[in-house]
Amino acid sequence: MLARTRGFTLIELLVVIAIIALLISILLPSLGKARSAAYATVELSNQRQLVVASELYSNEEDDWFVPIQQLTDLGSSIGRPGWFNTEGSWREYLFEFAGGAAEAFDSPAEKVERYADGYSEDDVARSGGRGGDVDPHAYGKVSFDQDEMFNRSGIGANLVHYWGGDEGKGPLGRPAEDGYSEGLARRSEVEMSNQTILFGSGGSSSPSLWPEDSWWIYRIPTPVRNPGFSRLQQSLTYGTDAGALRHTGKGVYAFSDGSATLLDPREIPCDQTACWWSVRLNPHKD
Repeated sequence: MLARTRGFTLIELLVVIAIIALLISILLPSLGKARSAAYATVELSNQRQLVVASELYSNEEDDWFVPIQQLTDLGSSIGRPGWFNTEGSWREYLFEFAGGAAEAFDSPAEKVERYADGYSEDDVARSGGRGGDVDPHAYGKVSFDQDEMFNRSGIGANLVHYWGGDEGKGPLGRPAEDGYSEGLARRSEVEMSNQTILFGSGGSSSPSLWPEDSWWIYRIPTPVRNPGFSRLQQSLTYGTDAGALRHTGKGVYAFSDGSATLLDPREIPCDQTACWWSVRLNPHKD
């Protein structure tokens, strides 16, 4: 006679399910923190790589920092100078110096604003359809294709400060000969390399003027000739600087000396004692 086997009762099954659910609820926060830490580590590495690429560029360009943006006369290539000008971004100039890896300009924590996905449908929508059709390869263009400028990225370059007076001078500007107000800077102008930000998480796109531009960190309010710039306040006011809070309330920042770290936006000084957005140590003191 076969022995009867006893199965699990409904209550026993429910108890096991409850225990598994409890264990999952305990583990999920830890897993989330581990994933967030891994994302931050990758972005730290990417930003350090961009600082190295920036230094390689400066070595070839007589100590000049890479332009954050620059006009390119495409008409000259067909014998019609000035017929068609386009604007590229700093990412084109550093693309080959960064090993031709589009992923170096992104953060794994950012799923939408990505350089490596080219000029995506989301980029087209954010730019209002400017720049042309979807182009999955709109990055690192030798021809400085206009689509590249509209391709948002997970890492932005520092354009918080402009030239002049107490406004200081940012490391990455735009050529004055192209009609921009900032001009370019040299690496030798940096007074404190471990306190001069070159790159940071996310970007400061404007809700009304440049909604597609996430590849720079700049100050939306005007005038800008005063201390106290805060990406946190900018994020709260305009909702367009979320990259500053990407990693559990902090962002990754890379400095001119090649170091990179996580910083709360409130920890970045911009006052009469120091300003990490400028090549000058105390741009607001005078």
